[in-house]
Amino acid sequence: MKNVFGYPYSKDGDTPCDGARFITNRADAALKKEIDDVFGKVLETGSKASLPGWLQTLQLICYVGAAIVVISLLRNLGDLTLAEMYGNAPAIFYGGGVCIVLWAALHIAEKARYKKVESTGEIDKTTEKMEQLDRRSEELLGIPHDRKAVDVLSFRYIEKNGKIKIKEELFSKYSNNEMKLFRDNDDLCLADLEYVYSFPISGFKKYVLKKKKADMDEWNKDVPFNKGQYKQYKITANDYDTIFCKYYALQFADVFGEYEIFFPEYELEAFKSIVDVPVEKE
Repeated sequence: MKNVFGYPYSKDGDTPCDGARFITNRADAALKKEIDDVFGKVLETGSKASLPGWLQTLQLICYVGAAIVVISLLRNLGDLTLAEMYGNAPAIFYGGGVCIVLWAALHIAEKARYKKVESTGEIDKTTEKMEQLDRRSEELLGIPHDRKAVDVLSFRYIEKNGKIKIKEELFSKYSNNEMKLFRDNDDLCLADLEYVYSFPISGFKKYVLKKKKADMDEWNKDVPFNKGQYKQYKITANDYDTIFCKYYALQFADVFGEYEIFFPEYELEAFKSIVDVPVEKE
């Protein structure tokens, strides 16, 4: 079964998603250029506000190293005292201490970079440009005003020996994309800034709640993931803002094949308002 928003991994990053055949409307050349320009500015601002890639990698290594040391100490604490553990393996204590200090220093540096860029107003200006682009995209793609904003998961993958392996990025496997959900006659539609995807409602079969949680790259809602209506889903996050949440696969089939759409479980009600098919657990 193919995932509509699964992207075969390519070094140039230009591979279309496996559900590209469902695209029914797309940005013209002028809108596409505007999207590229605005996203270029977003990347430039993000680069100024965050640590360089190699320091982010070092920060991750320090985090993992410190976690391993702490877990190891806790496991042995019932059998040995801290003094005994230090006497047996002092290098573990020193290594863990270095990891914690380095991680803390890099975390502070990252926050300082963000605040510096924020104080210039550059982040606010970039946000305003994104909002203007979003409104222009909706107008040109014919997206109705009563559309709902929903999160939809995408990922890049490698196929080897007939098996699909999701490619892990720096801190997560899944991209959590905010899309517009609406109904157009007998179709369920999902849209981003550039494309509108349309699916005949008659082709949907069921929702399947997956056993494992998806590790997502970001949180898109105004309400925090552990507050309000989202608290019931027991969503968690780590120190790198990776979000862990259970998710559904909405399955679709027609004469051309079988597909699925992944979305976080908190979006089920929005999807079911358009596609009311059975809900199952994996």
